[in-house]
Amino acid sequence: MGLALEWWSRDHTPPERRVAQGLEQLAAGVLDESTLQPLAELTANQPRLRGLAPLFRGALATAQGQPQEGLRFLEEFQPGEASRQALLMTLAQTLQAAGQSQEAAQVYQEVLKFDERSLPARYALSEYWYDRGAITRAMYELEQITRIDSRQTRAWVRLGQHSLDFGLLTDAQRQLRGALETEPDPDTRQQICLDLGLCLFQQREYEEAVELLRQAARSGAASACQAEALAALGREEESQAALAEAQALDPNDRMVRLATARLALLSSQPREALVPLQAGLRENPHDRDFQFQITQAWSALGETAKADAARARFAELDRLADRYTELNTQAGDRQDDIALRQELATLAEQLGRKTQAEAWRRAARLIEQQKQQQQ
Repeated sequence: MGLALEWWSRDHTPPERRVAQGLEQLAAGVLDESTLQPLAELTANQPRLRGLAPLFRGALATAQGQPQEGLRFLEEFQPGEASRQALLMTLAQTLQAAGQSQEAAQVYQEVLKFDERSLPARYALSEYWYDRGAITRAMYELEQITRIDSRQTRAWVRLGQHSLDFGLLTDAQRQLRGALETEPDPDTRQQICLDLGLCLFQQREYEEAVELLRQAARSGAASACQAEALAALGREEESQAALAEAQALDPNDRMVRLATARLALLSSQPREALVPLQAGLRENPHDRDFQFQITQAWSALGETAKADAARARFAELDRLADRYTELNTQAGDRQDDIALRQELATLAEQLGRKTQAEAWRRAARLIEQQKQQQQ
């Protein structure tokens, strides 16, 4: 009986009501091929609804991975007041799928004039700003999402990771705790526990850091951080066990090498600290943390000339890092500044941040391409 009633309700709902529901779905950013196919057919075959057919056919084409075809249909559509928001959202998604990100962003802004609580529009804008290197603008959209719906795990996690990148540990802790409160899936929860554990470790909240890191996925980085936190708590035996586990899991991991060196220095074994530090600097000679620690090792060994050279190199990296942070903050307001992004790419490279360097170059290329298209 239940299945029969469901069939009756689905197939005998008045056409106008089905179309109204379809418009609501499009306005909410839902592009579902199985739903759009019958609506495209219905509006094409019903004379009084035929004016809506280009909208549903355009949305269907986009859902099927044919955004250029979708744009062609949408250009034919003459919206009324009831269908304008559905058109704007569909058009924005279609432009985005067609690779016209700047035009899509402009339309998403129009969507927000209709509905400032539109989560799909705000997520899309956060990604748009992130791709252009305007991280503070991206974070603003993510903050708005968490205010609209505090259950949005993805927004909390991204905010926390962006704050960690900026060194905003207090903000990162609040945001990552917000992510945990959303009851994320197990894999996501483990990643949040790792990020939050590392954040708390940097804030010297060692007890909670240890507990969270134990809930993270088993890895060299998590065990290494546990080892240092346990050492800070005076739990030497547990610290050594965690360090041994970290070295067994991934001896070449950056965090493992750093923990090995720092714990060796704490134990007044500077020569043992040199091994992982020199290995780390061979791999990335621009790493500030390794450079600082090797300064301590050479000083402890009485190697004054080497310590002075390492200290000078660390001071230079520190200066570059300060400049990088300064420009990174400015990028949110200087959203079309290609030269700024190129300088950030150079700085990131000088600091050994290869992934970030490529991201800034990609952002610069994207803005340059968009400017050329507008000429």
